[in-house]
Amino acid sequence: MISAGHFTGMGPGMGSIDLDPTSCDGVDSGTLATHMQWSDLDPATLCVEGLDAILTFNNCAPAAGQSMHGQMGMAISGSNCDPTAITMDFSGVTVTVPDGTLSGDFTLGMSGMAFAGDPANLDITAATLTLNGRMEMAWSGFGTLDMGMDHLIVHFDDATSTGDLNGTLTVHCNGQAFPMILATDTNGLTYDADGNTVGGHMTVTAEGTPHQVTFNADGSLDVTPAGGTPVHFAEPAATEFCAL
Repeated sequence: MISAGHFTGMGPGMGSIDLDPTSCDGVDSGTLATHMQWSDLDPATLCVEGLDAILTFNNCAPAAGQSMHGQMGMAISGSNCDPTAITMDFSGVTVTVPDGTLSGDFTLGMSGMAFAGDPANLDITAATLTLNGRMEMAWSGFGTLDMGMDHLIVHFDDATSTGDLNGTLTVHCNGQAFPMILATDTNGLTYDADGNTVGGHMTVTAEGTPHQVTFNADGSLDVTPAGGTPVHFAEPAATEFCAL
């Protein structure tokens, strides 16, 4: 792959790699172009400090039923072998998997990370995520959810199966924006092995009205607006969030 572009500084110190568009993992469908630069590199371990990368996907399909199009920027604080924080910036990205698509322009920051095994594999078991921007999810059996995120903070910890969610989320329905302020209660949320939220409480403030949201073990929701009547959602769909 390096022969398809150029590189500088493969020893200690600053360096960079620029790869011309190449097929995705040898698959004919789509290409991937890469630019990477770093502040230091250990030739023995290939661990780099201060890694910045820009990946440009052109209908890249490295696996059956999956594809990616658009540009992703990535900055790793500390060494890539033991990162302290990761920031990813998605620009005009569309990711397609068998169950649906994710698209938009958004930034995802990760800090406070814990890893299972070698951190270089990025098998993250705990982290605090900060999301900004706008994304659309179209998922089989769920519908389409268009979301704007303003400093939306998500924390999760697989060891305790707990998490929390705080910030501003704007759901767009039929061209109309519904901004909501999310605040997890003190005890946090609980989730199962599949990542489904199965316990805990959250306050969702929409149009000035606070709603108490209860997550139930069977995956259903109970939503109670201030001074109003509780509403039970057995299988929440994307469009039902607009009803809040």
